Amino acid sequence: MLDETTRAGVLRVLDEVRRNELKRVHGSSTLESAAFVDAEVSDKLYAIKDTRKGEIVGCVRVTMADELAAIAKSREEYRLDIFPPELLRRTQVYTRLAILKEYRKTAASLVLLRLLYSEALAGGTWASLLSCEPGLYSGYLRMGFRPLGGVHQGATGGFRIPMV
Repeated sequence: MLDETTRAGVLRVLDEVRRNELKRVHGSSTLESAAFVDAEVSDKLYAIKDTRKGEIVGCVRVTMADELAAIAKSREEYRLDIFPPELLRRTQVYTRLAILKEYRKTAASLVLLRLLYSEALAGGTWASLLSCEPGLYSGYLRMGFRPLGGVHQGATGGFRIPMV
């Protein structure tokens, strides 16, 4: 569980990236996700900090795929229908992955993904999914993600690519 200062830093990063830079906020919160906006699902927030400045510079929300599988928009967005139920219980979905612009050409995203990978292995997770915009595709490829399908219409418009 994040302390209040860290959570405030995560919300600041999301607000900067999603609201100010990308102009994309679904609903009233930068944490809301169109693919499961009204669903009661558990999630976990992760954050990375610039240790020199003491500021949060990146974050991601992680939700287990089996909690999202019954939600039609999530099934479509992350291609959850192609996974057997036993694998869904060991698969996590990344949403709200954000790194402040000035840290995108640093190792910040790799540090965050390394943390996620270590925690996933320790927790018995076998796969990680996300859905990205076509413009971010090459960046996710560099981080090791691979496409699960072609480009499709996203839950709130625009186009998305499901990745594993």
